[in-house]
Amino acid sequence: MTRNLVCRSLGKGAGGLALALMAGIVFPLGAQETGSITGQITDAGSGRPLASSQVYLEGTAFGTLTGNNGRYLFLNVPVGEYTLAAQLLGYRTVTQTVTVTEGDTETIDIGLTVTAIDMDEIVVTGTGAATEKKKLGNSIATVDVGRLEDVPITSFSDVLQGREAGVIGLPGGGDTGSSGRIRIRGSASLSQTNEPVIYLDGVRIDRGGGGGWGAAQAATRRIDDIDPNSIERIEILKGAAAATLYGTEASNGVIQIFTKRGRQGAARWSVQTDQTAIRAPFDRFIPHADFPRDAEQVARMQQRWGVSLQPFEVYEVNYLKDFYNTGYAQTYSGSVEGGADLITYFVSARVHDENGPFSTLEGILPNNQKLKSEDTIGRRQATMNVGIFPFDNLRLRVTGMYSELNQTRMRGGNNIFGVVLARLDGPVAARGREQLLRQPRLRDDEGDRGS
Repeated sequence: MTRNLVCRSLGKGAGGLALALMAGIVFPLGAQETGSITGQITDAGSGRPLASSQVYLEGTAFGTLTGNNGRYLFLNVPVGEYTLAAQLLGYRTVTQTVTVTEGDTETIDIGLTVTAIDMDEIVVTGTGAATEKKKLGNSIATVDVGRLEDVPITSFSDVLQGREAGVIGLPGGGDTGSSGRIRIRGSASLSQTNEPVIYLDGVRIDRGGGGGWGAAQAATRRIDDIDPNSIERIEILKGAAAATLYGTEASNGVIQIFTKRGRQGAARWSVQTDQTAIRAPFDRFIPHADFPRDAEQVARMQQRWGVSLQPFEVYEVNYLKDFYNTGYAQTYSGSVEGGADLITYFVSARVHDENGPFSTLEGILPNNQKLKSEDTIGRRQATMNVGIFPFDNLRLRVTGMYSELNQTRMRGGNNIFGVVLARLDGPVAARGREQLLRQPRLRDDEGDRGS
């Protein structure tokens, strides 16, 4: 195969991306005798064509999906004997031996039989080898993210929430950008971390938080830097098996995240947008109720809450309603995947902006002060996976990921300077009075209150 043949193969499916990656690279493949393989994948019972069936030559880089007519085609296959495999969800996998001769086209039609038994699931163990799930002695759960396309997911924490038995996603404090905590089969230590070990495409990543005020409920965790739309599947290893394969640090379990890869064929585009309104749950807090017993308490309560009172007159104040408004969030994401015989690619990008329901407190703080920022979070994420197959026994994969996080928020979580206590400790507003009994202690993460 010459350089010209390589360029023609690239131009067939990967377009400008493949040419940019492979320009100027010459593979000294030499001249080879080649043939072709074609055929049709059908339902063995009804004979109807099966679209999107996966057809590939085992042990090679040749693979494709059937069209609407169930047909497939492999060009420039080196002469020799191969094992052709065809599979489709809900059908039993079929393999057939095919011999390719020079200049000839081999026609292999395959009929797939419907089966109620799941296909043999392939997982990646701690040894780094792909193994059939039924042959393992360990308990490995798999979350297929492709089935969650219609689920409102804003971060990786949402992907795991309630998807697998024994895997618990402890909710955060509800603050904008706060991440949940992951527990596999409960907590194992009072003093050490209970977070599982996390791998992304075989690389261990930070499982900690990104700092911030308050306890862990209000922290933003690094795992949420992963674009949920770029994830293909998640494998979860539970129990003592995790410690056996990965060491004692993995006694809390192991989570392996696999991002999407490109597939041969024409470019396939996907675009998605989400718009969300956010309201604070006021029904979680009962109104503050009290009554003054003497003139001194009447003056103090009138100044703090802005109500007109008499001794022993009961009053109620919704002390949190003025702190919140209607927040919003917007997400825009897109991806493209495709490839040819020698290269496959997958590229995705995502933009997420959220302005939570907490306001700047204009009119709440004294002397017309207000916070310099609200509870906001902005994420910019991109993922790229490129596979290059210059030889049958050589595969090159290039994976890149970009993540940017910009966040401002109030001091929340278990914080004595948080929203609730600040509201109880300080007056509703100056309301024209120059003297205040107490000053509100509310601050943002930078320690700023007024401007």
